Amino acid sequence: MEHYLLEAFKLSLLEMISLVGLLIVIGLVLGLMERKANSYFFSAFGYTGILATAWIGTPVHEMGHALMCLIFGHKIMDMRLLTINRSDGTLGYVTHSYNQR
Repeated sequence: MEHYLLEAFKLSLLEMISLVGLLIVIGLVLGLMERKANSYFFSAFGYTGILATAWIGTPVHEMGHALMCLIFGHKIMDMRLLTINRSDGTLGYVTHSYNQR
């Protein structure tokens, strides 16, 4: 009986490591591809090109954050869907708070 439990544990551990390892590798590859694509895009179009895509993508992204705040009962304190003239590179944000109880 103990032999079967040990084998089941080994198999479960191997499957978990395989699954998590695969997800990590996929995430790393996607991150590298994103970094390379962003550098190509920036070198071809400059900051204006980034803002052209940010005009559509940033409000959608920030509304997703706001929706999650509402779903989980957080209070939205401040929200900027698109801010272009920021020195720190922030294009938009949602500031929220929640009751820690």
